[in-house]
Amino acid sequence: MVGSTTKMAPGGKGTQSLVIENSGKAAAKKVRLTYVTPVYVNVNEKADLPRGCRMKLADADPYLPQVVSCTLPRLAAGAKKKVTFPVTMTKRARFVGPNFGMGMARPVGTSDADPTDNWTQPIIQSIRPTPAVPQGHVVDLWHSIDVPPLSPQRGRDITFTFGNKGPDMNGPAQLVFVTPFYVNTDHKQPLPPGCSRKLAETDPLLPEVVQCNLRPIPAGAERQLRIPLTLIPGGPRGVVYSLAVIAPDNVNDVERDQTDNLSGPGALNIQG
Repeated sequence: MVGSTTKMAPGGKGTQSLVIENSGKAAAKKVRLTYVTPVYVNVNEKADLPRGCRMKLADADPYLPQVVSCTLPRLAAGAKKKVTFPVTMTKRARFVGPNFGMGMARPVGTSDADPTDNWTQPIIQSIRPTPAVPQGHVVDLWHSIDVPPLSPQRGRDITFTFGNKGPDMNGPAQLVFVTPFYVNTDHKQPLPPGCSRKLAETDPLLPEVVQCNLRPIPAGAERQLRIPLTLIPGGPRGVVYSLAVIAPDNVNDVERDQTDNLSGPGALNIQG
């Protein structure tokens, strides 16, 4: 599968496309498709979704991605299918550069010979003009992630390291994490304090979405947050990437530079 790159300025609207190809020798009777918007991007509610698609997570919070689940008709051997989603970008985005979403497809009722090329990262390329930094108490948050190796026999934590370049925050922050495809949060273990699942799914083709409320981060401070993960068998091999964001969660705190608020967390599938 291949995802499009769409140029869009904050406050604008456009489309994002995913192209599915059946490179096998047999037709797929039906195909399931999942599309996850980048952070700061929503599905355009004033336009129609593609036929066979419905919203699984439709929260309008700019820090929460939206999740669309589709069931598509028969795809013949060697055939391609382009699915286009109407999208908008909030004016709360103030950065220039690539902003990654997620997409994955699988045939219904049969296995796939190689699911490793079934997922992609469609891009919304944020372009100028961008809104000015609003008036307020300016802070400068950042975060980074590791890439845990996972197998069906052994889950691991994904570790988020985050901080504030200053000054001190007036209020709390929030961190949003979307699991890669075929990866769940470990439901047998508790999430960190302040974290909850906005989308909780055992379906491997649907990600889970975790939102964490973080206490105010002082200037120069650095902290870590660990979320336990498990691997669902049958998914893509190697590293599969998703998305995450950290941001102030108080109207009195304004982010100086959003470019290091975003990341593409990954999990390494090492199943034998």
